[in-house]
Amino acid sequence: KNQNSDGVCSKDEIVWSIGGHSMGGYAALSLAPHLIEYTSNKIVLWAVSGNFEEFMVDLSSNPQTSSRCKVLVILGSLDAICKQTPLQKEKFISKLPAGSVHKKIRGGNHSGFASYPSIDAIDGPRTISLEKQHSITCRETANFLVR
Repeated sequence: KNQNSDGVCSKDEIVWSIGGHSMGGYAALSLAPHLIEYTSNKIVLWAVSGNFEEFMVDLSSNPQTSSRCKVLVILGSLDAICKQTPLQKEKFISKLPAGSVHKKIRGGNHSGFASYPSIDAIDGPRTISLEKQHSITCRETANFLVR
């Protein structure tokens, strides 16, 4: 790749991916079919689940995304917003491309994917530090994007 002495790629060499946290993740899913030509085909979803079915986009049956997109879903095990029934989870997974990767951060909650104050009754009670949840999230995301 075309890098300067600091290891930074020229703007023509940057490969973009899309993703989002919570509702931003649903927005990323909605944009995926329209941006597939301009991205790495990788989508990262933090704290996105099947409990908001009305916002879910079916990437598995879309010819542009079903075989070309790769999706990483990371949830916190204590995320109270993303609680889903087994049926909601099944429907959510069925709408993602085959081979999507699902990770769960033990002790993580909804707000732990961001940097805003947590409200346990809404976000769930995080039992790991915010720094730990951020660190795990960053590591898993980076590993997915560079594969």
